Amino acid sequence: MNRMSSIQDILENEEVKAEYKKALLLNMFKKIVVRINKDCTFRSSIRKLFSQSTNREATVKAIIRNNLNFDLDDDDCKLMLQWFEANLKKSNQRKPISLDLKEKLYKKQNGICLVCGEPLEKEMKYVHVDHIIPWMLVGDELKDNYQCLCQTCNECKSARTDYMFRNLVKLI
Repeated sequence: MNRMSSIQDILENEEVKAEYKKALLLNMFKKIVVRINKDCTFRSSIRKLFSQSTNREATVKAIIRNNLNFDLDDDDCKLMLQWFEANLKKSNQRKPISLDLKEKLYKKQNGICLVCGEPLEKEMKYVHVDHIIPWMLVGDELKDNYQCLCQTCNECKSARTDYMFRNLVKLI
């Protein structure tokens, strides 16, 4: 007989903790990016901070502390630094996803949607390639930021940063 899960069991699940932490970090980063996109003065000050910085990790920590009143640990800072650097290099247009990349992702995922676990369509033209961290935040600049999703999961996820966490909790 299966033991019934409790909320405590879910909260202690390492996969849930990791996804929750990533969702929190992405939402913090998203707040900064939204402000960068809306406020030209803020965007200029962020670009200037990074261009003059001799310690980019300290710069990221200062940006988050000063704007969100939150202290990052070193690992979270390194991750967020990757996102900041990608955002600063981000093009205004998406790069097309090659058929070769789509086929490699499909094969790597064994033809399974990484969100719902259902089989993907066999015809590549129906397979959706998603930016794990939304394109609006990091563009096409991050390596390994793609995943194959079924049409339903891709359309539901859209540019949300907490979709994987929400779906993981729903599936437990």
